[in-house]
Amino acid sequence: RRPLLESGRILQAHGLEIWAGLIMGLDTDSPQTADQIVSFVESSAITMAMVNLLNAPVGTQLWRRLKAAGRLLDRPPFGDSLTDTNVVYLEGAEEVFRQFHSVWRRLYEPRAYLKRIRENLARTGGGRGELGVLLAWRLRLRSFPRLIWQLGIRAPYRGAFWSLLLWSLRKGMLDAFMFQICLAYHCIRFRDQVLAAARPPRPQRIEGAVGAAQDPILAQ
Repeated sequence: RRPLLESGRILQAHGLEIWAGLIMGLDTDSPQTADQIVSFVESSAITMAMVNLLNAPVGTQLWRRLKAAGRLLDRPPFGDSLTDTNVVYLEGAEEVFRQFHSVWRRLYEPRAYLKRIRENLARTGGGRGELGVLLAWRLRLRSFPRLIWQLGIRAPYRGAFWSLLLWSLRKGMLDAFMFQICLAYHCIRFRDQVLAAARPPRPQRIEGAVGAAQDPILAQ
């Protein structure tokens, strides 16, 4: 098997886009997990990396294992909060949430994010036109003025936006730019929601569970 970074470069060299789904709060996580995730995403020039917290859907093998270990909270696994969880993490909720917020803050910091988009376009060649039009012309014509207003005029990082736009025009990658910048607009907004979300949950563990790891945040 090739290393992940090498495999990713091969796919990108063929004009393919790589998206990543990453879960934090695993038992194998460490104090270095956030740094490792950010380093991997940056090094691989992945522009869409969705980072989520570990949850245990009711009735699954994971749910049964955590319930037997006394590591389930008495609450639904998914709710209205962006950071809902029903798992008692080995590292402790405070540490997991700290790293979770750190990853979102750094991966989608606007200037760093736009820089990663440029590296992605350079590697993929913007799709090289081989995959067809990424965005319909009607959608582009409707979206472009809004993006100019929101990212090119109002945003404090508008200089990075214009730099990427002009570079993309010179490289003939306007279609790929439009696709990526639409995603970027929503990801940056979602990042702000994640960072503003409530602190770790405090509900009681499920009654009858034994052998639970001590967690000062959840025990309060």
